[in-house]
Amino acid sequence: MKFWRILHLTLMMAVICGCGGRKPSPDPAFQVPVQMIQGVPWVPLAQAMALFGSPMVEGYSGQFHFQQGTLDFKPNHQSFTMVDQKIWMGYACLDWNGSLMVHLRDWEKCLLPLLRMKPMFAAYHSTIVLDPGHGGRDTGAMNASKSLVEKELTLKISRLLQAKLAAKGWLVHLTRESDLTLDLEPRISRVQEFKPDFFISLHVNSAQAKEAVGIETFYTTPQGLPSNLTRNYEDPVEVTFPANQFDDESFQLAWSVQRHLLIATGASDRGVKKARFMGVLRNQSCPAILVETGFLSNPDECQKLASDEYLLQLASGIASAFPDRSNKQSETQ
Repeated sequence: MKFWRILHLTLMMAVICGCGGRKPSPDPAFQVPVQMIQGVPWVPLAQAMALFGSPMVEGYSGQFHFQQGTLDFKPNHQSFTMVDQKIWMGYACLDWNGSLMVHLRDWEKCLLPLLRMKPMFAAYHSTIVLDPGHGGRDTGAMNASKSLVEKELTLKISRLLQAKLAAKGWLVHLTRESDLTLDLEPRISRVQEFKPDFFISLHVNSAQAKEAVGIETFYTTPQGLPSNLTRNYEDPVEVTFPANQFDDESFQLAWSVQRHLLIATGASDRGVKKARFMGVLRNQSCPAILVETGFLSNPDECQKLASDEYLLQLASGIASAFPDRSNKQSETQ
């Protein structure tokens, strides 16, 4: 964490000192107070949120007004909610002498992108690549009693989603159109051939615990933060991957897709999470996310996933996160 502490303090000093005669930046991100606690940089939530016009909800410590609803933090919790939707941070929220604090990197990578939403869908953005997870000899998760196989479900969802997005004016490619074995390197190479503006990998979950349920959406862990899921892989926090240059956009895309999926399906919310071991994400050159659409190991959710109607709901939910471009395209032709 020393690198990020030095970088942040250097930026703060540059602003305070005027950087060789320049006026201090009016950007509130550069005015956020940082408190060192046992050598670790933390940001006091109430003061930082106030800089962005998001005061604390009266009588509720840890709740803040936000343009789209309410942000809710709890001490010792690694996740917070925005409009009742769960978002996972790298570190748990700290209660320091009655004041709630978030780690500096979580402030920079989990909160600032939400407080400063950028328009992701500019006019020149037109191409999406969908990645039906697994395929061929790689079956993915299975539920023998329901004769359900992940590789088949992901392809079904991807085809439905392709049609939905194409109807909204998007150019959509799939990494595989059939039951094709596609290892990681050729899968990534195929994505790069299409030069996408956005990438979505679709999967179906499974767990030993049958009670595990819900939808979760991943993006590549930003540098300087631990992942929310490692599956016993190494998690080098200081390493940068190609996808990290799109940290903010990937996070915003993950948040938007997860939100629309929950609205469309009514599924349980497992949150927006970060993972560094997912090679299909970390090596992308555009905003990239991976969606786990449900658990084949959960009896109730498996029953839903066996329904073509529910698969259509999943596809419709993801498609709803993208604006309709059909009118724009017709205007330019």
